[in-house]
Amino acid sequence: MTTRRPDSVSIRPFVRRIRLLCLCSCLSLCLTGNGRLLAQEETPEIIRQQDEEEAKRKVLRASDTLDQIEGTVEGHTRELQHLQQELSQLKEELRNLHGRLSQPSASAPASMSAPEKETADRKPTQAPSGPSEPGLAGEGPHTKVVAGYYYKVQAGDTVSAIAEAYRQSGVPVTAEQIRTANGLSRRESLRPGQKIFVPKGTAKPKGTVKKKHTSSTPPAPTSP
Repeated sequence: MTTRRPDSVSIRPFVRRIRLLCLCSCLSLCLTGNGRLLAQEETPEIIRQQDEEEAKRKVLRASDTLDQIEGTVEGHTRELQHLQQELSQLKEELRNLHGRLSQPSASAPASMSAPEKETADRKPTQAPSGPSEPGLAGEGPHTKVVAGYYYKVQAGDTVSAIAEAYRQSGVPVTAEQIRTANGLSRRESLRPGQKIFVPKGTAKPKGTVKKKHTSSTPPAPTSP
């Protein structure tokens, strides 16, 4: 019994297929190995870039937070400066108020002595005798003699205030009498430093006619 050898022509296609499969396997293995090598080479670079980007984002967030904090601090600083200015103004007003409150008590003796000295310098004068006024019943006519003082007008004085001050000092005089004695109209205002005549007023003498003489130190008006 003889053995039949396979035909070489029918085996060759099979061998070619095997060779192609081997080549494909080798190529795939090579490509896979190269891909892994490339991935291994690129991975540290990507990680480094990601780390840098994350660090940049952190820096940006920190910068934004710092800007917000600086804006808040700047606003508080401006508010504090404004409060300090208001506090300084309040302290200055308080000092001025204390000064005004303490000034009357401290300067009271000087303010009281000033009118006394001024009244000592004033010279009593007599105005021209006015028209005769009727006397009392059973008596003849009597002549009115008017005496008074010169007053130096201060800032803020008015005729009414001067008359009231002299009345409080015991001098019976009215604002109209002062205007008449000095030729002033109701609309005319007084000037600081102006000297006006303040009449002592008139009285009805009894019996014989007697002239009224001013005292050497006429009473001074209180400050209006």
